[in-house]
Amino acid sequence: MLLGDLVQKALSTVGVTEERVQAFLGQPCSCKKRRDRLNQLDTWARRVVAGKVDNATKYLNDLIGEPQKK
Repeated sequence: MLLGDLVQKALSTVGVTEERVQAFLGQPCSCKKRRDRLNQLDTWARRVVAGKVDNATKYLNDLIGEPQKK
């Protein structure tokens, strides 16, 4: 199970569902988008830890954005 899926499962276990988040916000949430991005980040991290670092920085920057310059 990937990170985004684990977070969703843990939150739903304690009653925090997408429907409740939407009701609280009063608008549609981006729960699925966040879950998918966390899953991508989990996959990236597992590849880096396994030593498969080809284009690791580029992939991470594509996923979360370029670092801001001071």
